[in-house]
Amino acid sequence: MGLRRYFLSLFVILFIVLTAPATLLALPGDLDASGMVDGTDLISFGKANGTTITDANWNPDADLDNSGTVDPLDLTILSTHFAKSGLSFGLWLGDSLDGDKRIAKISEKGRVLLRQGSFQTPDIISANIKDGSVWIADSDSSQQFVRKIAGSSGNTLLTVHGLTATSLAVNSMDGTAVTHKDFSPPVA
Repeated sequence: MGLRRYFLSLFVILFIVLTAPATLLALPGDLDASGMVDGTDLISFGKANGTTITDANWNPDADLDNSGTVDPLDLTILSTHFAKSGLSFGLWLGDSLDGDKRIAKISEKGRVLLRQGSFQTPDIISANIKDGSVWIADSDSSQQFVRKIAGSSGNTLLTVHGLTATSLAVNSMDGTAVTHKDFSPPVA
């Protein structure tokens, strides 16, 4: 009876491992929070390899085991997840460093990963956890609009004109932006 239970347990574990998707919820090794562990992460790791907290080129995101040193153990973690995709842990917020109004993506450990855009008032920001895109409510002197940008590059994917957004949320099921106002059809 014990041997039968052992093989059944082994079969179930093997089945789960083989049929589980390659997408992870937390993605160790995704240093730039792009949603994929790739060559860009490996380059960032290489620049920080061998550093400690006191070094000028220290990258806390490359210290994957939180040991205080970027070392071969961290490379092992990155290598294990190389070419896998998953959710990014970046936090998006409005940023007015040097007077420029932009949005910034901050890593889980507080490092600025990306500063993007030239906005007038990027007051409302909502991220789509499904694909990593970000919706930003903004305005200029003549109109208000919402932009959708790619979370990994910051490139504008869509601009929607003709609305006054006082709240903005992203539907996690289909990735659409939801405001409390109706608005005109999207204009790219």
